[in-house]
Amino acid sequence: MASESTSEVALIAEKKCTNSDYGDTFLDGLRKMRVGQKLCDFSLDVQGEIIYVHKVALALASDYFASIFETDMKERREGVIKLEDVDIPTIKTLVEYMYSGIITLTAENVENLLSIADLYQILWVKEQCAQFLKPINQSLIKDEQRKNSMKFVESAYKASINWIKRDLEQRKAHLRELMSHIHLPCVSTEFLRNHVVGEPMVIEDQKCSKSLIEALSERCSTERRSTERRSTETKSENEMVFLFLAGGYELERLNILPDYRYPVMENKKTACNNFEVYDVSKNKLVTLSNMAQSRYDNSAISLNGVIYSIGGCDSNNTKLATAECYYPLNKQWNSIAPMTVGRSNFGICAYHQVFYVVGGNSTGCVEKYDPARNRWERCSSIPEHSQLCTRAALAEHSIYGFTNSSCFRFDPRQGYWSVLDAMRTRRGRFELLSNDRSLFCIGSEHARFDVHMNKWELMEPPPLLQGGNFTAMIAADNIYLLDGTVKRYSIPNNEWTTVSATSFAYRGGAGAVLTGSFNFNETMGREDWLESLPCRLEGDDLADSRRHGRLSSQSSLPIRWQPSLPI
Repeated sequence: MASESTSEVALIAEKKCTNSDYGDTFLDGLRKMRVGQKLCDFSLDVQGEIIYVHKVALALASDYFASIFETDMKERREGVIKLEDVDIPTIKTLVEYMYSGIITLTAENVENLLSIADLYQILWVKEQCAQFLKPINQSLIKDEQRKNSMKFVESAYKASINWIKRDLEQRKAHLRELMSHIHLPCVSTEFLRNHVVGEPMVIEDQKCSKSLIEALSERCSTERRSTERRSTETKSENEMVFLFLAGGYELERLNILPDYRYPVMENKKTACNNFEVYDVSKNKLVTLSNMAQSRYDNSAISLNGVIYSIGGCDSNNTKLATAECYYPLNKQWNSIAPMTVGRSNFGICAYHQVFYVVGGNSTGCVEKYDPARNRWERCSSIPEHSQLCTRAALAEHSIYGFTNSSCFRFDPRQGYWSVLDAMRTRRGRFELLSNDRSLFCIGSEHARFDVHMNKWELMEPPPLLQGGNFTAMIAADNIYLLDGTVKRYSIPNNEWTTVSATSFAYRGGAGAVLTGSFNFNETMGREDWLESLPCRLEGDDLADSRRHGRLSSQSSLPIRWQPSLPI
């Protein structure tokens, strides 16, 4: 009896059981644990509000957080990370997604979600945001494998018609079936007119005739969109570039009488409050409203269509902490909150909706300014300061700070500087600009630094610089160098050209660039100014790395108005 029972048990087949609800149950349980702050092993500090989370949830959804937890970083050891320059609702929405796999996109939140998802490498959310902003026109990709190329479809149509005509009576009945496999919208308009419209068999058959009409309509629509796109691209290529120059100094010859020597001559720098704009398309320099304060060795930047002039020195060579901004809307300068320390010859670059000032002559202090709150905030200082100057530029979500002998990298998401093993000694004054993954150092030598490869390579040098004073700024794929003349460097072509050889006075001021349509001969209306700014973005364009340098090009983020300043 025992052996029979054992035999019966052995005959029972193996059974694999799957709980189809387990995935949802697991996520729901993990979400409830987060809400109840149970077994949480990490936290997010967002503007002082603490959000408790689990490392595993963050690491699975975000490559950025995964890399933090896989390395011995300060945040991993301390169990908290301070998220800079992000808003609480957006972070909470993304955290909720990490615990549920669900996210709701709206016209109000999608741009912020796209920007932050790109910042923290939450790839699926980034893709969904891009698709939300740039819906695919399904009518243009009916065959995903693209087998219906123009030449293939035209050949297939000709072969089908010729095959039928060889035995018209017997084969005419197959016309509809053959034509159903031929996607006529893929062929050219010229082919439709020359070979299809004039074919009696196609015209006389009701179903084929209807397909032809639809094909003609779609071709016309496609060509119209193509024409509109080319018109937009042409407008973009011909977009006007305006180079602003703020401040500088004039040299005054003084006769000094020392007690112990013969009289000697000495040059004294007198700070200026000049403000001018060079219209590249018109090759014209226009004088604008003077700044409120005279300054030289200052830095300037454009952000959201506003020009900022920061710091520098006055006529007594005193370092200034003051700052001001210029609105093309009303052509007036307005004072903004001063920095916490005075500085000159320092770096400046924008990051999202704020900008950073980095180091300077004999200081390593770093601050960031939030225009929406009109407030400065101290940040981690650079590891070592320069006795001459510091420059800064943004590339690949990181701020790079260069002195005459050192290179540093700052990740605003982490909040500290690291020293790069990419030292290249620079003599005298230089400028630092960025384009995609490259940093361009313009000065006593001209070189490009690839931030991915951590490697320098020499650039084509510009035509002879006029004296030792110059500034440089970047717009799209062009670097503009102003030294009393205007020179332009094409990044794709690695080539310098002289835009204007006409000399104008330039000494020690700062520059910034705007692109768009501006009329500086008359006061612009608010709607005209808004229309002139190229801040209409879709999809991945919003998340693309912005091109910024010390003398930054226009930020492409939407305008945020400041109630405290005149509009």
